[in-house]
Amino acid sequence: MRVLITGATGMIGRALVQALTERKDRVVVVTRNRDRAEKLLGEAVEYQEADPVYEGPWMDEVGRCDAVVHLAGQFLFAHRWTAAEKTQLRNSRILSALNLVEAIHQSKEPPKVFVSTSAIGYYGEDVPSDRQEDSPRGEGFLAQLCADWETVAQKASKSGVRVPIVRVGVVLSKDGGIIEKLAPQFRWGLGGKIGNGKQWISWIHREDLVKVYLQCLDDETLSGPINAVAPHPVTNAEFCRLLAQTLHRPCWVPIPSLALKAALGERATALLGGQQVSPEKLKEHEFSFQYPECESALQDLLA
Repeated sequence: MRVLITGATGMIGRALVQALTERKDRVVVVTRNRDRAEKLLGEAVEYQEADPVYEGPWMDEVGRCDAVVHLAGQFLFAHRWTAAEKTQLRNSRILSALNLVEAIHQSKEPPKVFVSTSAIGYYGEDVPSDRQEDSPRGEGFLAQLCADWETVAQKASKSGVRVPIVRVGVVLSKDGGIIEKLAPQFRWGLGGKIGNGKQWISWIHREDLVKVYLQCLDDETLSGPINAVAPHPVTNAEFCRLLAQTLHRPCWVPIPSLALKAALGERATALLGGQQVSPEKLKEHEFSFQYPECESALQDLLA
């Protein structure tokens, strides 16, 4: 299988490229910085140096591939969510998706599958009750962003392309995401719950997430929204307790809501809220989680 990937140098993309090359698939990476990408991904992949937000010759590669995986998107928490920053966050996801869909439509032989990324932020920023793939969209900036992203991706189906949409939960990994941010604080003995700690964290180990993307590529019956989360979500307080336990450190310095709002602005809503999400479609397709429990996932990554 020849697979074109955007966002390949990110936390998820690096692991997915490795998994694809290990099983002898051919990978084409669209990247804004080829030198940096080669250092991260090696010489076993092909490179198209381009920004997928903009149209260009790179789009011709889409018709030469069997599959496309769209991971590109500016990091959500790098800057305050000003009007300009929100525009950048939208453009990095939606304009690149529009170009990929247009390339699919223009292809004489379009790829068989277009795997697009979304997030469980689709369900809103404070979701205490269980959400499944057919649950309604929530409110807020992230929910609207995810909904618009998914709407664009679904247009690829007009060319007869299968479109799985991976709604990614909180990714647990050694080199990125929530653990990279929180672990140093806990190692210093300054860790604790965020806000009241009651908000849900629907998480997934990166290895399981890569398996989700591989199944989306391979399983011809899998399409539409897919909740990429482990089957057992935890509250923020429980997650912090397990993190502290894994690191053999205390968990006793909570982060007050007001302090977080002052430091992060609107971004704090994503941390003070949460989503309780269920991977119903993965269960229906008999997906096997290597790390179904948060404790075992943290042990694998940090112990």
